Amino acid sequence: MKAALRRLIKLVGGDADCCRVTGRARRQAYSEFASPDREHMNKWPPLREILDLEADVETPEVTQAMARLHGYELVKLPEVVAPKDWALAVGSMSKETGEALNVVLQAFANGGRIDADEIRQWHIDGELDEAIVTLLQIRAMVDRENERGGQIDD
Repeated sequence: MKAALRRLIKLVGGDADCCRVTGRARRQAYSEFASPDREHMNKWPPLREILDLEADVETPEVTQAMARLHGYELVKLPEVVAPKDWALAVGSMSKETGEALNVVLQAFANGGRIDADEIRQWHIDGELDEAIVTLLQIRAMVDRENERGGQIDD
């Protein structure tokens, strides 16, 4: 957790920038919070400050570390709008998940493992992201219908 806090402080720009973001006056506090030394092991910034710092950067380092500690992974969700047409949404989901599976299998077929070069070559992350969006759209449609108490059909 201390390593995650150190990464977060570095991403924000250091102790002085952390003070600017949170309004904390004493820069030394962030050095103490991030220190792995025994005397500082129980020193942590308040949760509100961690949230403010994470809001200032793209990666929620401390929140991610806490999630992993408990066996979870954080995934930034894209903005999705629930489509109106079930048939088109399911067709899009089928197409995008098929394309994602295809590039993963093609990359895997080249030596039985996937490395960073193959991820870039096959655009695996982008294909997965496109598939995830379609799944989230279907999820939004399901949630919308559940909220209405309607029937999911078509």
